[in-house]
Amino acid sequence: MSKYVMWTMALNFLYVIVILFGLLHISEVSNPEGNEFLWGTIIVVLSLLTLFLGRKIQVLFHELGHLVGGLLTGYKFVSFTVSKKTLIRENGKLTWRNYSYGGVGGRVLLLPPELKDGKAPYKLMFSGGILTDLIFSIVYFLLFLTLADNILWLACICLVMAANSLHSVFLNGLPFNNGGVLTDGYVLTELGRTKDKTVLPIFMLNLRAEALRQTGVRTRDLPTSLFEPLTVSNLTNSIYHVALSVQKAGYLLDNKQFNEAKEILKEIFLNISTYEEIKLPVQVTLLFTELITDKNQEVIEQLYNDELKEYLQIISTHEDKKISVFQIWYSYARLVEKDDTKAQEYLALFEEACQQSVNFGSLPLARDMMALVDELAS
Repeated sequence: MSKYVMWTMALNFLYVIVILFGLLHISEVSNPEGNEFLWGTIIVVLSLLTLFLGRKIQVLFHELGHLVGGLLTGYKFVSFTVSKKTLIRENGKLTWRNYSYGGVGGRVLLLPPELKDGKAPYKLMFSGGILTDLIFSIVYFLLFLTLADNILWLACICLVMAANSLHSVFLNGLPFNNGGVLTDGYVLTELGRTKDKTVLPIFMLNLRAEALRQTGVRTRDLPTSLFEPLTVSNLTNSIYHVALSVQKAGYLLDNKQFNEAKEILKEIFLNISTYEEIKLPVQVTLLFTELITDKNQEVIEQLYNDELKEYLQIISTHEDKKISVFQIWYSYARLVEKDDTKAQEYLALFEEACQQSVNFGSLPLARDMMALVDELAS
């Protein structure tokens, strides 16, 4: 069991304890005037409703905290995701799309300001959500104490919302890397304590590359300056170096430099022991490059092992991962299994995922790679 899972279980336990003590406080200070059962039922129902809806509301506030923190420090809006809805600018207009990110309840993507002397603001942007959670937890708790002895139903709502906010403070504030999904606390801690002066610039270049692609800049048209800090010797220096290296591999693929892309991915894959939690995402792309280059059957089977198959099944339900999953399944079906019936099923799923995607700049590459697979299969 990972530390993240253990801490999540501990926080959930703390969450329940806070609510139980709050309800005990209500029972001691309130006077339901002989309607204890009725009020008890109302409180339980309200608690459950607020528990369900309150989490979504708190995610909204948390992401708004990031948005405000970013805008105040020079970042520019790209997209805003809460639950399964994403607000993004498309064809010059803000529109809502049914799109979500696996492993998180919400996300704000902003275009960071240009680096100045290798530095850029990040603290307010990444602490904004935690600070918002903390402020709301205090406000809700004070309201709960004020209302507990006279307006029971509202006090109950404030209690659960205070617990939601406090839960979010710790869940996002503790430094964890959950399978490549980084908490705000992890980002703030790593950027704050590292002595490697290349980490912050690399981190910002990652954000810039992802933001530009989501605004519609095609992968192959990304500025080459984004990848200049990368060298063969520093591809795996930090998790951010790895992420930018993978983006560079995508850039090379979109410029038809397939073998160069594979060499970068192979170098990462063989030297990524420090960041095992992101080895599988790298393995997915490495497998694809092997399928479209050397097609070495032994290497393909080594990469397409049971662990990767299980991983692909899990992430196939994540909106932000569907395109790469269906692309791999399609390619394997066409090039290895020679099963066109199965391939057509994956092609339909791939096209559906492309229609839902908000990563507009990545779509031409994805479609070109599918066309290349068809060419190789024929």
